[in-house]
Amino acid sequence: MTENLDRFEPKWMSPPGDTILDVLEEKNWTQSEFAHRAGYTTKHVSQLIKGKASITEDTALRLERVLGGSVRFWLALEAEHREEVARAEENKRLESQIGWLKELPLSQMIKFGWIEKCTRKTDQVSECLKYFGVASVSVWRSKYPRPPDLASKFIGLIRLFPSMLF
Repeated sequence: MTENLDRFEPKWMSPPGDTILDVLEEKNWTQSEFAHRAGYTTKHVSQLIKGKASITEDTALRLERVLGGSVRFWLALEAEHREEVARAEENKRLESQIGWLKELPLSQMIKFGWIEKCTRKTDQVSECLKYFGVASVSVWRSKYPRPPDLASKFIGLIRLFPSMLF
């Protein structure tokens, strides 16, 4: 298996509010004018633009009527933005779990084709979590507890039964 290098993954996020602002600029409307036409308060429009208020089905209908574009367009824009935000938050979380990769036989897992080799460590953590069918390293630890440390068990037995050495 090889990593898909053709996948476009920009390092920036564009909330739907940016598109709303672009259309308002094209129409030469203020946020107040748009709020009035859409039947919203200026505060709600401000929250939409900042991404603090989500584009719901009702909002998408109003955007379609007032600004253009389809309901599907506005809802897809919202869904993509929310996914980008969730992935950015997930990458921050995965960043703190990169050390876990050292606990796994990673090169063998890649060699046997169980997982894909990733260039970014956070992607590799995600790939391994998918392989094990768990959402996080903490869930993995609870599902797959580490085997007992045999060396410390052996030393403990020697202390209890020193005569076993000879």
